[in-house]
Amino acid sequence: MDAARELFGLAWRIPARLLVKLWFGARVTTDPEIHKLRNVIIVCNHPSVLDPPLLFGRFPRGTWYTGTQKVMLRYPILRILKALPIVFFPAEGLRKHEMIRLNQIAGKGRNIVIFPQADCVHPDAEFACYPGFWRVARRAKVEMVYVGIDGTHRIFDWENDRKIKRGRTVALKLFGRLGPDCTEEEAIEMFRQMIDSLRTK
Repeated sequence: MDAARELFGLAWRIPARLLVKLWFGARVTTDPEIHKLRNVIIVCNHPSVLDPPLLFGRFPRGTWYTGTQKVMLRYPILRILKALPIVFFPAEGLRKHEMIRLNQIAGKGRNIVIFPQADCVHPDAEFACYPGFWRVARRAKVEMVYVGIDGTHRIFDWENDRKIKRGRTVALKLFGRLGPDCTEEEAIEMFRQMIDSLRTK
């Protein structure tokens, strides 16, 4: 089943890139180290609904993603996403069996993308972070790699504008790394520092 979902996800990598480039008119720059990531928890901020297709088309093959179920409750047509390499969980957070599922995926050497903000948060908004990403890394005994998404909110700010502003540059920046033995406070503090580095001045 997992192999089929990864294969289906592979088929959608090019359409995801085309969506970002042609529909949203985004120019994307990616830190070359991101393409080398293997068997890590990738911790990302989430400034726009544009982020999932952006990452889906840019992160290494075999990468899995996490997301809350509310997007499918709001838009039932998006239930097709269950066929992709995505682990969905309730808005209130990861439960035991979802944590076990993520550990199984990490045990196969896959990357797992987690958005600690759980929803779209403008870089200048109040800091938000759910610590579940730290627990996943600790239990799976894998490294956390922090990747900042810079600029998607300037193209499509769903919460405030909902107008597509084409022709802007988006950057995926590798900010830092932490081992699975770090503390929860250290994990959250690095996420805070990454968000601060991306704030609009």
